[in-house]
Amino acid sequence: MDAESLLRALQAWRRGDRHACSFVRVPSVEEEDARRPHRELARLTKERVGHVNRIKGLLALHGVRDHRPLRRDRREALEQNPITLDRSLRLRTC
Repeated sequence: MDAESLLRALQAWRRGDRHACSFVRVPSVEEEDARRPHRELARLTKERVGHVNRIKGLLALHGVRDHRPLRRDRREALEQNPITLDRSLRLRTC
């Protein structure tokens, strides 16, 4: 934004046109610190969804369509799946 258009916007705001420009209050350090856990949780949730979708996509390539990677018994369910038994798609345990 150049100086001339900024000056026009500020003059319009001073005349009472509150839609000409808006001002943003800079949050304090404490407010930013309070937001950090929520942002981190959102980032981790997005990352987990990406991993789950990637796992489901790779298993779908091998014919496994009904697998839910977030279940506690996911390894047992995958080993009992008839498609994994037939194609010898085995899990590697670390």
